[in-house]
Amino acid sequence: MGRGLQVVLVAMLMAVAAASIAAPLHTADALRMRNGHGLFNDNCSACHQRDGAGLPGAFPNLAKSDFLQTCPPCAIDFVVNGHTGRVIVNGKPYDGSMPPIGTGLTDQDIADILTYVLNSWGNHGPTVTGAEVAGVRRGGGR
Repeated sequence: MGRGLQVVLVAMLMAVAAASIAAPLHTADALRMRNGHGLFNDNCSACHQRDGAGLPGAFPNLAKSDFLQTCPPCAIDFVVNGHTGRVIVNGKPYDGSMPPIGTGLTDQDIADILTYVLNSWGNHGPTVTGAEVAGVRRGGGR
């Protein structure tokens, strides 16, 4: 076997190995997104709509939300503890109340919902971990 062929084979093996190492992370993220999507539809879409558009003047949009992009920890706090008062989303004021929805969900469920929201409808946010949600539940707040 020539040296050039060896180099090509080694490069191919390294690429296959790298892909197999990365696959579980990608699969785990896909599972979290799927779980978050279902939980969002069951717990959040009545107000924020299935497409994240919200209801103008009543419930803020989550799609392409500047608020979520600049303050992901606020989203954890709002879901776990609820929120009453003024919020500005994409330049539009909302002055209402959101009940805490975290009481019937696990920390991981909330993390999956928020990971879904922060990475859907034109949002490009971080993943949220169950540990981050647990910290807010313990009073870590935002």
